[in-house]
Amino acid sequence: MAEPIGSIIAYGGEITPAPSYTQPPTPGDWEDVNGWLLCNGRQFDAAGAFAALFEAVQYRWGGDTKTRRFNIPDLRGYFLRGVDPTEQVDKEARHRFSAGMRTRQGGVGSYQDYATALPKQREEFQARDERFVTDLAGRHDHKLFLELDAARDVNGQNNTVAYPGAATDLPVVSTVDDHVHHIVDGGNVETRPVNAYVHWIIRYK
Repeated sequence: MAEPIGSIIAYGGEITPAPSYTQPPTPGDWEDVNGWLLCNGRQFDAAGAFAALFEAVQYRWGGDTKTRRFNIPDLRGYFLRGVDPTEQVDKEARHRFSAGMRTRQGGVGSYQDYATALPKQREEFQARDERFVTDLAGRHDHKLFLELDAARDVNGQNNTVAYPGAATDLPVVSTVDDHVHHIVDGGNVETRPVNAYVHWIIRYK
């Protein structure tokens, strides 16, 4: 049985010549011969050669209802996720946005922005719900990088507090009981699993 029109699959080869980002396939191109389009967001007429695809996807991936032109999915750089209307797995399904319009909308054709969840709780932190912390805990000191009784002046102000040239015995902040340090910065530009590149393609004929 052939895949139904509108099916999206991963293709592991190159598509040559590279499909246009605005134009339909030219006769003899890979897309025309195989009946699959690279999912790069192009817009096509709802009638003619793409009528069957339009019947399948409608305007779920964007388009212009006045001119009856619809968009195919733009999946460059995207992972795909199964629709979850019950929100059992996708806890933010209701906050997804529609293609091209950035309005809130769930269902097929909707997108989701970057997000980073808190890591699973370690048993000793469950009571305090502290999960983004360093591994430095327990009773310890914090030192001040100041020399409180410097023998030199600073800018002629009779100031005997100076930043030391070489830190040896630094002043210590009052020692505190067991505590943790929260992580507030750092990391990469996105959260992602290990992955490999493929072409997402959609069947149109």
